[in-house]
Amino acid sequence: MVWQRFTERARQVIFYAQEEAQRLGTTWVCTEHLLLGLLRDSDCTAARILVRMGMNLQRIRDEVEHRVNRGEARYGVEMHLTERAKRVIELAYDESRRLNSGSIGTEHLLLGLIREEEGLAARVLSELGATLEVARREAANFQEQQGQRRGRLRRVDQPSRELYHPQLPAYLESLVPPRPAILQAMEAHAKATDFPIVGPVVGQFFYTLTRLTGATRVFELGSGFGYSTAWFALAVRENGGGEVHHVVWDEGLSRQAQDFLRGLDLLNIVQFHVGEAVQTLQQVGGEYDIIFCDIDKDGYPASLSVVKQHLRVGGVALYDNMLWSGRIWDDSDTSAATQGIRELTRLLTEDGDFAVSLLPLRDGVLMAVKLK
Repeated sequence: MVWQRFTERARQVIFYAQEEAQRLGTTWVCTEHLLLGLLRDSDCTAARILVRMGMNLQRIRDEVEHRVNRGEARYGVEMHLTERAKRVIELAYDESRRLNSGSIGTEHLLLGLIREEEGLAARVLSELGATLEVARREAANFQEQQGQRRGRLRRVDQPSRELYHPQLPAYLESLVPPRPAILQAMEAHAKATDFPIVGPVVGQFFYTLTRLTGATRVFELGSGFGYSTAWFALAVRENGGGEVHHVVWDEGLSRQAQDFLRGLDLLNIVQFHVGEAVQTLQQVGGEYDIIFCDIDKDGYPASLSVVKQHLRVGGVALYDNMLWSGRIWDDSDTSAATQGIRELTRLLTEDGDFAVSLLPLRDGVLMAVKLK
């Protein structure tokens, strides 16, 4: 499998694919599981390429989920790649060589999935409009842009220290009070798996804000494996108890969150949901003191009306990654994600029903208080 050539993120996609196969009741990792694995990381290069091609990630996921074979979930068993999945890996390696890349990234896995042609993943992508020619062009463009930005900007899930004085991030983290060992374990897990989290500085801010406002009802849109959930829930517990809603579309992440939060004795505070985040908020209903949004960035503008509807007067809406590692002021970046962040910023700052501040913590946290 030339495993040593895989980027850390591409390796994580393979692990995700194995989890998807187990969730769907098979010991064989097929092309559709590889695609579902890619879609679990909406900030990876492959996902960004799909968005640049005008494709909706949720629609791709829904189409695969609708057509995939299902069985009883099987966890803790040995997994194997089907011949078609092995072929995808071979094609990904070939695509990385065509692009003169020194490693196999998620973009090459995507190209391999499209080029394989016969598997369910290739059929779904083709039917939804993906072509190998366009995907190759976008991958090459992305590689070129990354080369131009190297040394100036880092990936969005590791916000650029060049945005701030180089000593500021470490200084701010040094001011965070000692935190539970479980939170530190979650931070270590995020680092080991290259999984984006808000980090201890923003986490402490969320905790402080929740305590300050006396919040007892919090709803998260896009909760990952529960790191930010833990900060909110710890504060809600200190406020006398209440509920924090954890929402992810992936059952594996939901289970991870439950395991971590069990260690903090927070399961009586947190309610877990698996599904599309904004739709879940609509289905659960109610008003909330705090709503935190960290979904796909191209979905930020459409989420606002739902967030506003379910936020109480005096409540606080929080949006993450609002500096987008500096991309928001890069006029050449017209990607759907960047445009989504810009549009949400415009919508909120022009809405007289909100008082808005953009806090330069980590990758930027936008805080909007609902006035009426």
